[in-house]
Formats: sequence, C-alpha cells, structure tokens
Amino acid sequence: MRKVLQAVMLLSAFLFGCRKSPKENSQSIKVEPEKLVPGPIVHEELTEIQKSRITAVQKAFSEVDPTPLGKWMEDFQRDRDPDREIEIWEAMAEPFTAFTSQSGITLDMKKEAFSLLLSRSGSPSTETLKSFDLTALSPQQAQDLLDGFMLDPKPITVTPKGPN
Repeated sequence: MRKVLQAVMLLSAFLFGCRKSPKENSQSIKVEPEKLVPGPIVHEELTEIQKSRITAVQKAFSEVDPTPLGKWMEDFQRDRDPDREIEIWEAMAEPFTAFTSQSGITLDMKKEAFSLLLSRSGSPSTETLKSFDLTALSPQQAQDLLDGFMLDPKPITVTPKGPN
C-alpha cells in the first residue's frame, strides 16, 4: 500500500475517525490502520483523462511521496469513485503547489504541508489545526495553506467486513 494511503488512514483513523458504511450510520469510529486492507481492483481501466489527472497529482506530490506512478494508478483503480478521489487530490495539490513554489520552503515544511492537507481532506480546517502539532510551519502558514483547500471535508469511508 502506498505510503500516502497509510498516512491518510493513520491521520484519519487516529485524529478524526472513519465513517462507517452508509448502510449503517455516519457515526465516526476509530480504526487501527494496520487492520485496514486495500479493496479489490474495481476499475480494470482508468480513462485517459483520469490517467492524465492522476499523473499531474503524482507529479505535484512526488517530492514528499515517491510512490511510482503505476502504484498511484492502481490505487485509484481500487476506488469506488476514482473521479471523486482525484478531485480531492487535485484540491490538495493546488494549495500545496502554490505554497511550495515560494522561496525558502524546506523539505520538512513541504512534508508537513502535505500531512496537513491530508488531514484537512477529511476534517474541517478548524479541527485539523486544533489536532495538528505544527513543527515546521508557522500557524499563519498552516492557516494560509488550509485556506487554499476549497473542498468540503470527505472522510475515508470504511466498510466493516465482520466482527473486530
């Protein structure tokens, strides 16, 4: 599994929880990341437009996530709705790219910006900032970064397979 997905699951599971299947309820629950397994390939092929969008996202995050493009593609093939997931990653890439294009931005700052945006993708900005321990970014930099993320939070949805 990609390091990015592990980071998303870790942050979402421990900081914000994961939603249960829509068949159950939308209550947040905590799930240990090591208990999560990737789902099966749902889409044998992605469209050329999807592949192009994924390539752009992978390029934007390549310095903080060195996962090969082929693995990115495979991971999106596992998503029930790859367009929704691509949209989330694009919404993260926009403020990330704007932030990292500034002079004086270190690799540690980039990594923290990436983690912050991953957290924000599943939780409102206020919750993200409250629960995030900033070490490389100033509070103002973090706020500015999150202000650039324009989508509503979309927590990871986990479908339980049986008793824990």
